[in-house]
Amino acid sequence: MILLLAAILIRDVRRSSRTMETSLSASRAENETLEAAVAERTEHLLAAHEELRRSASVLQGTFNSMAEAVLVIDTKGTVVLANAAAETVLTYRPGMNMAQLRRRPWSTVATAPRRCLRMNCRRPVRCAASISTARN
Repeated sequence: MILLLAAILIRDVRRSSRTMETSLSASRAENETLEAAVAERTEHLLAAHEELRRSASVLQGTFNSMAEAVLVIDTKGTVVLANAAAETVLTYRPGMNMAQLRRRPWSTVATAPRRCLRMNCRRPVRCAASISTARN
């Protein structure tokens, strides 16, 4: 009877070992598949990041080399981004906000426009037409 119980236990242990080995093999195969997918996605992500960096560099170079003054302003009136022409044409200095820029006298502006080019802007800094009529 004891030998019969021992034989049954040994058989169950062998079955459990085979099941565990099969499960371990399946887990290893799944792990390799996941590692390959992660490596592929990482490669794509690095390529996309490099492309984004190149695009940002081109846009930054274009923005900085523009002859027109460009100010990027958020909803609170804070200047988020300005190019070199904005510093020259509008006498903008880093750290200024729209309220400070509006208070600047137009006589300090390097080159004032002669005619007003209306844009879809709710609150323009100053209208160029008022500048030219004030000088006449």
